[in-house]
Amino acid sequence: DYGCAMGSLVYALQQAGVNATGHDINSDCFDGTAKYLGDKVSAAPFEEIFAESARKLHLVTMLHVLDYMPRPLDAMRAVRAQLADSGIVYLCVSNGLFLVREALGIKRDDNFALPTQLHNFTPKSLDSLMQAAHMRLLHLETRESHLSEGGRAALFEAAKKVGLRGDDSAILAKVAEQFQTAELFAIACRDDSPAPWNRELAAQIAARAPTERPLWQRLDQAVAAIDPLQKVVICSEERLTPPLGWSTEMHRWIATKRVMFRVFPEKVTSKKLSAFLTKAADRNLQVIYISNGGTNLANLLSEYQGITVVPKGPWTIHPIGTPGAEAPGTSRRGLRRIALRVKRSSWVRRVPAFLRRNT
Repeated sequence: DYGCAMGSLVYALQQAGVNATGHDINSDCFDGTAKYLGDKVSAAPFEEIFAESARKLHLVTMLHVLDYMPRPLDAMRAVRAQLADSGIVYLCVSNGLFLVREALGIKRDDNFALPTQLHNFTPKSLDSLMQAAHMRLLHLETRESHLSEGGRAALFEAAKKVGLRGDDSAILAKVAEQFQTAELFAIACRDDSPAPWNRELAAQIAARAPTERPLWQRLDQAVAAIDPLQKVVICSEERLTPPLGWSTEMHRWIATKRVMFRVFPEKVTSKKLSAFLTKAADRNLQVIYISNGGTNLANLLSEYQGITVVPKGPWTIHPIGTPGAEAPGTSRRGLRRIALRVKRSSWVRRVPAFLRRNT
């Protein structure tokens, strides 16, 4: 067990008859455990523990260790070299897809509380790390529990913001299904292990990979890849709100009307869509479509070429009026101007004229 802290797991394994050892670079952890574990724990560095050796390990556990290692790929290659043919590695790492960070911002994510933490992993990046180390994932999950009280409250707040409803257990199950709780738990083996390949897991990771980054970041990237002199219209079936992660560049593009938005009704006809696309082509507008997949609009747009498609992701786009989705950077002077504009066009000012016409 590398990163064993006080050696609780080592002790439990020894009680079960396993020849277990533990290592942690923080030797202060062992002050109260020496009489129980003796020489079974050490503060030796990783490079020394996993130096070239003829030994073969059947199980290596690394719980919140890769997050803090400067070179996680080198570490996994060293571990792989000492794994038995049927050996496995059990890992726990901080989850870069944690829903709290995506919906509420990085400051609400407890994973970023420790300045010494260097990495967060997503299902795809962890899978890529294993492949680069000539290993493969046998199992990957996020857990519905394993949250601090504050982390649990923040997760339910984030779930509410993305439109998840239901009892607590149902919400946690939905978030875990999308790999978006606080941590990732994985079991990996050598790539030449006799263990069967987990094809279902590979398909899950591949399906989730295109939407691992928040929608707002993917839209930023899609717009940035287009010729700066070309205007862009972003089409969706739901209204977009200025999100937490929207970049300063995107705000500037919206303010200068380089980026515009178009919301289509759910049952838009092919004729109306064709007219819109013709007009967009005449005005040299690049169309970006936020795909919900399988909807009427998605089916119609699939017939056209030259459209940039950005997958929506697993959660509902926030409708206008969602709490916490205020437009950023609006000054008091701007608010006064908006209020004055609303007042000038208010229905109250038109009531007398309406009454005059109808009496």
